[in-house]
Amino acid sequence: MGTVTKTLQYLLGFEYGLQFRAEHVKIRKILGKNKVEILRKISSNIFMSVGYEIMETIEITKNPPYCRLRIYNCFECEVGKGEGKHTVIS
Repeated sequence: MGTVTKTLQYLLGFEYGLQFRAEHVKIRKILGKNKVEILRKISSNIFMSVGYEIMETIEITKNPPYCRLRIYNCFECEVGKGEGKHTVIS
């Protein structure tokens, strides 16, 4: 995959992410502000429906705010498969 293709793929993903967030905010306003339930019941399904990946909530706490997710079938991870790297976001 060339540099231009990777750049275009990144920019499209970024734009999709912005649109996803805007829709997610609309849904949250309708359903209320229980972020834990929204993540478990809504966010993971929206991620799958737009083709991002399968997101499984492993652990989530309100205080302190913490979330551990397992991601499956992520195209970004598939590209780097075999490099022995993973990402932890704190």
